[in-house]
Amino acid sequence: MLNIKKSSIIVVSALALFSFVFLANGCEKKVEEPKQVEQPVDTPIVVEQSVPDLVGTWKGTFDKRACTLKITDQEGLEFEGSITVNYRDVKSKKIKGSFDTEKLTFKMSDQIRNREAGSYSGKFNEDLSVMRGSFTVSADEVKRAISFELKLQQQ
Repeated sequence: MLNIKKSSIIVVSALALFSFVFLANGCEKKVEEPKQVEQPVDTPIVVEQSVPDLVGTWKGTFDKRACTLKITDQEGLEFEGSITVNYRDVKSKKIKGSFDTEKLTFKMSDQIRNREAGSYSGKFNEDLSVMRGSFTVSADEVKRAISFELKLQQQ
């Protein structure tokens, strides 16, 4: 009988210990993990830079002679048209060019392939109403720059 009492005491003690551990863990205050809140991502604001319209008639001087540049077509930053310089024999050439809106610079080139063909480069003023630059003949061994200045005419 003593054996039954000992085993009963062990069983009761084990049950009591198990119950205490179970209740202690079950009643333990649970710490909730903080919810992750999505923070809005700062997306950079992209300011779309508008492409200025260069189409029109530009008049001025080229090598100290009257000159007219007619920009007839523009697609994005590229344009084309014709340039006429009033030398004794009037010279008229087709041109193609492009410009950089950040630097306010431009480049053009003659579309004919002869000894008088060349390239133009220069800079616009701040409001894009005046272009100043120089022309270099491609065939010349000694490169000399011919200056020009053209103003956009009011339409």
